[in-house]
Amino acid sequence: DIAYPIGDVVVLSLALGILSVVRGAQLFRSISIISLGFVLLAISDFAFSWAAGIDAYYTGNWVDILYTVSFFTIGLGVHHAKLE
Repeated sequence: DIAYPIGDVVVLSLALGILSVVRGAQLFRSISIISLGFVLLAISDFAFSWAAGIDAYYTGNWVDILYTVSFFTIGLGVHHAKLE
């Protein structure tokens, strides 16, 4: 259960570090959307660990919807970057 939060912190730190050095407005928007997706992914990983820890997780839980939204947001940011 400890590997997910550590991995999320590493990925989110890299995304925010890249965001801090980007100069173009279009690329800044794309990386902002991707960073938001990583934030949502970190929240969903925490929620999954919490729900599984108290035996409240089941398939189709709200955590699954949060995972779906986070990966959709990351994909939307990547798609936005490819358009520019």
